[in-house]
Amino acid sequence: MRRIILIAAMGLLALQAAAREPWQNGFSVGVEGTFALFDNQKFGRNDYNDFKGATISGSYTAFLWKGFFVQPRLSVYYEHHEIDMLDGITIDPDTDHATEVGIGLAAFGGYRVPAGNICSIDVFTGPYYGIAINQHQTVSGHHRFDLFNKSSLRWRFGLGVNVWRLTVGASFDLGLLKFDKESRWYDDRESNVVSVGIGYNF
Repeated sequence: MRRIILIAAMGLLALQAAAREPWQNGFSVGVEGTFALFDNQKFGRNDYNDFKGATISGSYTAFLWKGFFVQPRLSVYYEHHEIDMLDGITIDPDTDHATEVGIGLAAFGGYRVPAGNICSIDVFTGPYYGIAINQHQTVSGHHRFDLFNKSSLRWRFGLGVNVWRLTVGASFDLGLLKFDKESRWYDDRESNVVSVGIGYNF
């Protein structure tokens, strides 16, 4: 019985040590999966604006007053783009694709709500800017990357749940930049994006 009590006490002490103050400044790292909300009716079969991807990021959360914080973030992203048809030429969607690797910069502002001794909830919003540093396609001669903007500007709305030193979050990005530089469509914006991820807080 004493051994059980001792183990339980050590477990509680370990949990207390791992817990963070709800409004403590600190660095975080995380990974996310990203999914474009592609509008097939607007873009037809020119599906380069449809993608799935992954992001690795690092951020610093600085509390300004009580629960209010600012959070600059630096990330590296990978995107796998669909290309069913490009420049009027039909392509095999099962084998042909385009990929993009880039760097993302963001500056978020938000508010943290304590929810118990080891839990809290973050709500945040702010701009995200991404720039491609490497682009590759499996089809040669039919697709020109210079037709599309190499940069991305989106406005993010996010929610995070912090438990001990872990954060599970989800966000919605509203696309702001024109996707196709040569398009005649007035509303030819980049796709909106949904992200889900997990992070660790130091």
